[in-house]
Amino acid sequence: MAATLRQALMDAEDYASRRAHAEEQSEPFDRDLGMENLARVVNGDLPLRVHAHRSDDIATVFRIAEEFGISDFSIEHATEGHLLAEEFAKRDVPAIVGPSISSASKYELRNITFETPGLLRDAGVTVAIQTDAPVLPQEHLDVCVGLAVREGLPAEVALQSVTRTPAEILGIDERVGTLEAGTNADLVVWGGPMFELRSDAEVVFVDGEYAYDRERDDSDPREEWAW
Repeated sequence: MAATLRQALMDAEDYASRRAHAEEQSEPFDRDLGMENLARVVNGDLPLRVHAHRSDDIATVFRIAEEFGISDFSIEHATEGHLLAEEFAKRDVPAIVGPSISSASKYELRNITFETPGLLRDAGVTVAIQTDAPVLPQEHLDVCVGLAVREGLPAEVALQSVTRTPAEILGIDERVGTLEAGTNADLVVWGGPMFELRSDAEVVFVDGEYAYDRERDDSDPREEWAW
């Protein structure tokens, strides 16, 4: 896998060089959509998202990124990220942790734990939480957050891990992730911490439009989900 990734990035460098030469000489050039995206990665114009569970695989990503001068990237899953917390922090690489509601169904998940977000955060790493939907349905995101809080992630950081922080990682925080003027008006008012199962969604706005009010809804949606 390391050789495959390295070869792909070398091919992207060569592609970018050939394209630049063709443009300088006003020569025709056959463009490739896949290579166009990888060329943007090696040129620093497009963030790199790498899926990796094991610590040795994550370390390989760090090494290859250094080889190619890639600094804008994140690690998705980061199941064993807590074993390399200091390396994440030193490189300022975000970790998008999850899905953590899983058995150790494959070798890569042998060290899966809900302690990972808290341990990474304690080391100064930028942490977000994901369900990897549809692998784990996205409606279970609050459960993932709650279990991370139980295992040491501070509550205020936990809320940011599914709002502000992922928006910042994706580079869309000027539109979503916070309650600020000018951002998209999607809003849920909870009756308690959003990661506690006893908390109900009291009021919901979508795109600035009223969508749901629990006091005006005669049915409890949890009754429909019980089946």
